[in-house]
Amino acid sequence: MRLNIKYIIVSLLMLFVIQGHLKANTIDSLQLVIKNSNDSIEKVNAYFKLAKALQKSDLLKSTSFARNGLRILTNTFYSVEQGKTEVELLILLGRNYTSMGFYNLATDNFIAARDKARQIKLPILEARSLNAIGNIYWFIDDFEKALPYYKSYIKVGQDIQDQQTIETGTMNVGITYLELNQYDSAFLFLSQALKLAERSDLKDFAGLAHMNFGWYLKEIGSLNESLRYYLIAEREYVSYLPAHYVVFLYQALAELNLMLGNLSNAEYYTGKAKKASEDSNSDFLLMYYYDLKYKIDSAKNNKTASLESKIKYLQLAKSIEEEKSKKTQSSIKLLHEIDQKERELTDLKVENEYQKLELQRNRARIAVGIIILAFLLLLVLLIYFAYRLKSKTSRILFKNNLALKEQKEELKTLNEELTTQKEDMYEKNLKLEVTLGQLKDTQKQLIHAEKMASLGVLASGVAHEINNPLNFIKGGIYGLNDYLRENFLQHVEGIKIYTESINEGVERAAEIVKSLSHYSHKSETKITECKIHDIIDNCLNILRNKIEDNIKVEKIYSTSNYFIKCNEGKMHQAVLNILSNAVQAIDGKGDIKIETVAQNKQLQIKISDSGSGISKENLSKIFDPFFTTKDPGEGIGLGLSITYNIIKELNGSIEIDSELLKGTVVKIALPIIEK
Repeated sequence: MRLNIKYIIVSLLMLFVIQGHLKANTIDSLQLVIKNSNDSIEKVNAYFKLAKALQKSDLLKSTSFARNGLRILTNTFYSVEQGKTEVELLILLGRNYTSMGFYNLATDNFIAARDKARQIKLPILEARSLNAIGNIYWFIDDFEKALPYYKSYIKVGQDIQDQQTIETGTMNVGITYLELNQYDSAFLFLSQALKLAERSDLKDFAGLAHMNFGWYLKEIGSLNESLRYYLIAEREYVSYLPAHYVVFLYQALAELNLMLGNLSNAEYYTGKAKKASEDSNSDFLLMYYYDLKYKIDSAKNNKTASLESKIKYLQLAKSIEEEKSKKTQSSIKLLHEIDQKERELTDLKVENEYQKLELQRNRARIAVGIIILAFLLLLVLLIYFAYRLKSKTSRILFKNNLALKEQKEELKTLNEELTTQKEDMYEKNLKLEVTLGQLKDTQKQLIHAEKMASLGVLASGVAHEINNPLNFIKGGIYGLNDYLRENFLQHVEGIKIYTESINEGVERAAEIVKSLSHYSHKSETKITECKIHDIIDNCLNILRNKIEDNIKVEKIYSTSNYFIKCNEGKMHQAVLNILSNAVQAIDGKGDIKIETVAQNKQLQIKISDSGSGISKENLSKIFDPFFTTKDPGEGIGLGLSITYNIIKELNGSIEIDSELLKGTVVKIALPIIEK
């Protein structure tokens, strides 16, 4: 057995050496092609292969070879087939610049690759270029610029029916909308990505689709549903995911459990995130592990441990920032070295041409010497004039060389100044774009706040204006009754039924106005002590025209009208959503029963209806955003989702029991304020 192991190890080492030798031979042979070949296209192909072979081991040489290949293509007429090599060289050079941190140069090369691929009709390379541009804008957090490139990437994939391009593009557009806080658009694309994942053979794509949909649910506040999708990704796809996405998965599971109060689960997934971070050998991922640990230690009120975690997080953050700065400086130096080497190569070519010229001159001198030997007298004169001509020519050449050297130094200085100005302008543009984005977000928030305030003022004004004529009518009824008693006593009993009917109508209208005031005037954030029975009665008043005589409402309230701590407007909204659903579920005649009882420092509210009920397969989805069983145009499926979030904000609970064709029971539990 030991001999077999030794044999295997020796064989692997030999294979490694042979592969390295073959690679070295391949590089040497390609360099010989570049040196000896007179065929421009053959040289370009050799440059491309060299740049690709050295992309991971020597970024400097790889970039230099790619630029040399493109320089030849710029000055060469070539066939459409060779255009593919130009596009691939541009993409390779763009990736090298991305690795160096020169995102502006990388974007220029990817855009040139896209335009060339589109010109020569190579859609798969056009798609690669579009995705690369979108990825750069995503990396620098310019999501609005990334979005159109990802959408174009999808369109190209649809045109050529490339499933992987469609899948990747759909998911990229979804998470870009999520970063832009456009949740409706994000839902459309991320849910489509989930559907594509069901039909795809790519397990890693399916895992990422579940993770990104879980991220969307977390952003809109559906924490339990978010946790469910992340758990599916862990259970079914974790072994197919890249190492850094495994870390992101465990970090998300830890954060969700922490937000839901499950500290033990949060600690478990934080430990797994740490191990995955260490396995991936990434300080960036390990930094977020210590941030998670800090949150958990803080939640457990362990101040010493939380302080240690925070210190380690800050140390890693500082180390990563320093490493990033070093990498940027190294990349600048690397690009400078490439330019310097290319200038040196140009200088060598000029020197070689000069040496050729000198060789030709020497040959001419030998010929002149032979002529002088043959014709001595004539040669004396010729030598004299040749000497004068040589001196004059040397002085001219010396002056020209000095002038050329000075111009070269000036061009070098101007080039460095232009590079510095370009980088300064790029940084200023980035800052201006960030400021503009912040101003746009602030403007949207101000407009939204102004609209909501105007709506509240309008509802309040309408209620006030309706209340005034009701007071006039009621005062007139009292005056009319007094007048009849004084002047027409014998008719008082006869018209009493009419005056009472008018009075009852006025009272009903006043109650509806009062309920509308309660529903519309309350602040979005103000928390007060409210009587739950009054809130239920106000909501029933608002729904009175829908209930009419078809629905019998039975109220069995507890003996005391208990106080709860809530935002009264939101509580009205939650109760009204439940009662509206109950009314809409009853077709024709039916019953609604409302019961309240105090139990274990909580007020239990039970609302039952005899409506159509909910099927078992739909019962588990009723709190999901945008889920509805109503016909199109009758609802968008947000009522119960909003109600669920309002009850959870009050530290309460809500459950729904239902059976198809037999009715529905909604049970709410809210904490009571002790007086």
